[in-house]
Amino acid sequence: MKKSLSVNSYFTLPGNVFGWRAILYGPAFWLALTFIPDSEAKNLFLVSASIGDGALINSTDGAKAVGRASYLPQGARVSVRPRSGLETLAAGRTLRFGSETIFMIEEKGIVLYEGSLLYRTRKMGALLNIKSPEAEISLDGMGAVMLEVEPNGGLKIVGMLGRVRVTDVQSNRATQLLPGELLFVKPGGRGFGDLVYVNLGKMTKTSFLIGGFDNLSSFERSLAVVTKAQSESIAKRFRAVVGDAKGVDTFEVLPIAPVLHETAKPAPPPVSVQPSPVRPSSSNPLEDFLGRPPRRLSPRPDSLLKTSVQPPQGTAPPAPVPTSKHSLPGRLFELP
Repeated sequence: MKKSLSVNSYFTLPGNVFGWRAILYGPAFWLALTFIPDSEAKNLFLVSASIGDGALINSTDGAKAVGRASYLPQGARVSVRPRSGLETLAAGRTLRFGSETIFMIEEKGIVLYEGSLLYRTRKMGALLNIKSPEAEISLDGMGAVMLEVEPNGGLKIVGMLGRVRVTDVQSNRATQLLPGELLFVKPGGRGFGDLVYVNLGKMTKTSFLIGGFDNLSSFERSLAVVTKAQSESIAKRFRAVVGDAKGVDTFEVLPIAPVLHETAKPAPPPVSVQPSPVRPSSSNPLEDFLGRPPRRLSPRPDSLLKTSVQPPQGTAPPAPVPTSKHSLPGRLFELP
């Protein structure tokens, strides 16, 4: 029966914990931890999982395969093979290196030449320095982020869990990265680019750094909670994806082609309507308007025009309606 012995929750010693193996290797492992300086102990990366063809260590002695349950050497380039991955543990931190990633472990951090990695920390104060060909950052806080080297030599960082503080070492600028936020680190100490929001639900389903490894149930639950909260808070979806940062101060935004769920119906042909010709009328326009021949009325007598109407007894005469130069003629057309 195989088990593992946990040492300070940071390192694991494979093998049978009972019998002569524990007596032989246990004290040696404790003595090794005792005499390792703190600066070197922080960057002791123990290989916990190898996916696919694993990785190769390139040194002056040649290239050799990275073995499981072994520590990555410092000062040697490690190349992850295509369609493969590597997972390491170190001092409360988990590091996963993606396919075709080239990196090197140093005393103060990691040099990431190309490729991508996933970094997760469960301990406050666990500082990690990462260098790319044209940028250098430090990560602090509790959470998980994914990084990728850009064609311009900078870095692209995506927040996955928790709250991680990202510091551009060259420009001495710092910012907080939350889940669903994408941040570009510009090359040459130019600071950070504009903040972009990404869909964590799609990223967790398509990323090899997450789906290609065996995840802890607690890690999967945390990702499920964060992705659900983000999907409920998004009210508008932008049909575009974030591409690479090929320039110094710019990055690509690639639109997504719309998906046609049903075939569009052809539009009906236009119908031409010919107006009927207007026949000119030879009759009198007034006759056309009245529908009969016009008749001239006889003039009224002057007595009818001069007769005044007296109001009934006991009633006051109506008050005159004030006229306004802006009012329309007639009470029926005046504005109230």
